Amino acid sequence: MGGNEAVDLEGFFEAAGGDCADVLARLRSPERVARFVRLFGADPTFSTLEEAMAEGDVETAFRASHTLKGTARDVGLTAVADTSGAVCEALRAGDVDAAARLMPAARDAYGRAMAAIRDRLG
Repeated sequence: MGGNEAVDLEGFFEAAGGDCADVLARLRSPERVARFVRLFGADPTFSTLEEAMAEGDVETAFRASHTLKGTARDVGLTAVADTSGAVCEALRAGDVDAAARLMPAARDAYGRAMAAIRDRLG
């Protein structure tokens, strides 16, 4: 789907694990929401988080998880925001093991959001 077709935001957010009403109230048009969500889909922050966690780079992982939490929340992807936020808080507390245990949930939420972007927003 390109940028000019009608967008089924409720269906998208249900598939992605997000909050349609909140983001639509802030961004005010379905097309604008879809545009920002597509930008989120092109952002490399999740890859940065995974690489940093794999390399034991706690500082970079913390920054990436914090950024991901905020950008996901901004575009209504609450499942991504919540799970990456949990990783962020574990890293903030210095508990790298807990952060590593939380990564599968973050990965699942992110994968669900990315599949919904790909399948429903193009």
